[in-house]
Amino acid sequence: MERRNLFTFVFLSFTIYMTFQMIRNADEEPVDAPDPNQVVEQGEKDPKAADEIGPEDNNADAKPDEEPRNDDEEVVAKLVDRKFLTLGSIDPTESNPYRMGVVVDTKGASIRSIELSDQKRFTSTEHRELGGYLGKLALEDVTTGGCKVQVVLPGTPAFKATSPQSTETGLQPGDIITTLDNVMVNDREHFQSIIDDSTKPNQSVTIIVDRVIDRKAAPTKITSLTFTCTLGKHPLAVISQSITTVEDEKTGVKKDVVNPAAFLTTLSSVVSKSISKSIHVGEKEIPNLPSLFERNWEWKEISENEVHFETTLTPSELKKIGIDGHLKLVKKYQIKPVPLDKRDDPSYPGYDLNYTIEIHNESPDPIKVGYRQQGPTGLPLEGWWFANKIARDWGGAGIRDVVWESTKGNYSMFTVSALLDRLEDEDKDAQTPLYGGLKDTTTKYVGVDAQYFNCSLLVNKQLAEGDALAKNPINFYNATAEPFGPEDSLKKTRTDCSFTLDTLPDEIPGIDPDDPTANILTHEYQIFAGPKDPALLASYGMEKLEYYGWFSYVSVALLWVLHLLYSVIGNYGIAIILLTVMVRGAMTPMSRKQAKNMLLQQALAPELKKIREMYKDEMEKQHAAQQALFKKHNFNPIGGCGVMFLQLPIFLGLYRALAVDIHLRQAPLIPGIDWCSNLAAPDQLWYWQAHLPAYLAGGTGWLGPYLNILPLFTIVLFLIQQKLFTPPATDENMKMQQQVMTFMMFFIGIMFFKVPAGLCLYFITSSLWGIVERKLLPKPKLNIKIDPSDSVPVTPRKPKAKPQKKKKK
Repeated sequence: MERRNLFTFVFLSFTIYMTFQMIRNADEEPVDAPDPNQVVEQGEKDPKAADEIGPEDNNADAKPDEEPRNDDEEVVAKLVDRKFLTLGSIDPTESNPYRMGVVVDTKGASIRSIELSDQKRFTSTEHRELGGYLGKLALEDVTTGGCKVQVVLPGTPAFKATSPQSTETGLQPGDIITTLDNVMVNDREHFQSIIDDSTKPNQSVTIIVDRVIDRKAAPTKITSLTFTCTLGKHPLAVISQSITTVEDEKTGVKKDVVNPAAFLTTLSSVVSKSISKSIHVGEKEIPNLPSLFERNWEWKEISENEVHFETTLTPSELKKIGIDGHLKLVKKYQIKPVPLDKRDDPSYPGYDLNYTIEIHNESPDPIKVGYRQQGPTGLPLEGWWFANKIARDWGGAGIRDVVWESTKGNYSMFTVSALLDRLEDEDKDAQTPLYGGLKDTTTKYVGVDAQYFNCSLLVNKQLAEGDALAKNPINFYNATAEPFGPEDSLKKTRTDCSFTLDTLPDEIPGIDPDDPTANILTHEYQIFAGPKDPALLASYGMEKLEYYGWFSYVSVALLWVLHLLYSVIGNYGIAIILLTVMVRGAMTPMSRKQAKNMLLQQALAPELKKIREMYKDEMEKQHAAQQALFKKHNFNPIGGCGVMFLQLPIFLGLYRALAVDIHLRQAPLIPGIDWCSNLAAPDQLWYWQAHLPAYLAGGTGWLGPYLNILPLFTIVLFLIQQKLFTPPATDENMKMQQQVMTFMMFFIGIMFFKVPAGLCLYFITSSLWGIVERKLLPKPKLNIKIDPSDSVPVTPRKPKAKPQKKKKK
């Protein structure tokens, strides 16, 4: 009995001990390993990392004489500080070989912003009422006061700032801004409010910063430096940090939500583990793996136009999801300079980045891996209060929509409104498939489309161009579009959206000493971020992005003539006026016929009134008498309809041309004057939003935030034309109809209040042409006599019968 109890005690003790060890080993990390799920945010420092990581010492924390690692040793994921790096420049001078400046972020190895350098053509219209532009500085609050500069993009006013106290020019990452124009800076919000409210472009400002001159020899010695710089206009940012203001339905409290960064990458599948999908709540990354979206990737600045990022998923991290392996992910961004002789050619392809994704299998055994690639975010919202972008199917498009095209030419647009409607549907997944019912489809490009700009990921451009040497296509088992942030509380169509691509898993071989690249999966892309110029889009094979609507052939023809006139005159406003004169001149025979027809109708109005009175109760005779009168004087009641139907496609085609053409964006009517400085937008004479109710002058109000005077001139001319062309009322019904039409003109005025200024120029010129043409026509001379031989006598029979009745009495 004692032996049995002793045996039972030993067995239970051994079982408990082994179970405890198994649990401990499953959760145990090496003693010196940091938490792989820890994210080092702005201002946080890894205690074991160097104070500053530069291009020459980004591996400064590694031991130079470290012996090669044994395969049995544990690999620790390195934690690095968050850092921003730059590619290219936005210097507007001809010496700059780049057409854009890019800020990249180690957090998620993402893109923070892309700004265009051609400031003659592309400055921001969203910042019209804000102050001058200093530069994207990624400011960070400092506990002691002021704000810390984290990045300075070449070509910005901050980069060009000068100081009499230092031989170096420009602000630098690490500088703490303490004073701006003699005003002490409290934090980054305070600094931005001073810039927005107290400055303007071309204004010179003074900035005082605290700087550590020698970070290695004297890291605690701070020197105060004074810089002066001239602020510029805000450049056009194709990508910027996207922030959505949302309002709590219960409390009404508003807060800012930072949307996901652009071009984030993570793993979508590793062997048998993958990202699961569920209704409305789709997981963005594989559960229990460290977030590659939130992790700060290691960086290496190759040159001014190339930067590499990499991060490692260690064996211990993969073991948490039950996978044996060791992976390294690499992302490469490279911007291409434009040759000197091509910098004046706007159609030369220089608005793109070479983008490469590599997955390295660092273990000896093969492993099957797929990755998830997200798209761009934060495209421009310019024109959201007046723009009217159209989709290829029924319904309007949003300010930002997802577009997709296959190598076979299949094209689709996924409007943000449709994406939000799907999100609100409880029976549908929040993600909208890009392919739909198409089979055996290979993606050519997929992107986010704004009114005048686009940012797309070109996937299989070589295959689409029929390149026989093109590599195997990149295919996706899941490609979707969805909102990338909460619904915008101001306007639904302002909501940010983007796409998600999950690649088909590929088996990556293990390390091969004889072939150092055998264990690397490489996918090459291009990132297009530029204007929707038809010639430029054609060079990228993206012509379908530019859409003019049903009468596109009319739009293209009119734009060709418009650009030809501009090449001679040099002013798009005058070119639009001349184009209108040419169109009206070509239609003169028909328009004169229409005008004569209206004059004749006015002259016949009194006789028509008499006929209505004579045959008040006999509609058939009334109609016959009217037809006899029309035939006698060769009048066709619908004679002017032909001109109207001919003008309809011209009007719609020109409207779409003026609203879509990138060349009219920021084309001024009178150079050097802010009023009507953008013919593709309303003329914006006076910013009156602060002086009128929101339902009138708000962004979503009936009239918009600006007083526009060209639509007022347009409506006045419409009323004058209506009075000139409309015949006098012959009865009360006709009089009421004319009063209703006059009243409707005011509603048309509200609808026209936010149309492009270029279209108003067309209407004003066309109306003036019509008025002059009408005044030059002689009034018709009518010889109206009662003819007994007419098919219908003018004198009725009933009045003749009355005297006979009197004789009988």
